[in-house]
Amino acid sequence: MTEAGCTVAIDHSGTTIKVAIGGEFDLAEVESVRAALRPFAASQMDVDLESVTFMDSSGLQCLLQLHGDASAAGGCLVVRTCSVIVERLLQLSGTGDELFDRS
Repeated sequence: MTEAGCTVAIDHSGTTIKVAIGGEFDLAEVESVRAALRPFAASQMDVDLESVTFMDSSGLQCLLQLHGDASAAGGCLVVRTCSVIVERLLQLSGTGDELFDRS
């Protein structure tokens, strides 16, 4: 959301919300990412993290919370693509199966 942090692009022109997050997804960006995606909790959200250059545990926690919020609202948040950095974090944390769609 900020020039120095991360960017969030949302395409809600179809039935599936396409979200692209890029840059550094860390504690400084969590609230802005959460605020941007919260209105779409009841929708199918396909998330692209391929342009994320850094993500710490707060970014991961944000994704997990948004995933839970979406499930509770009857929606779904699925990571479709991600950078090697994000994939490694998902593997190390054991959250890849919950968030990442390998299809």
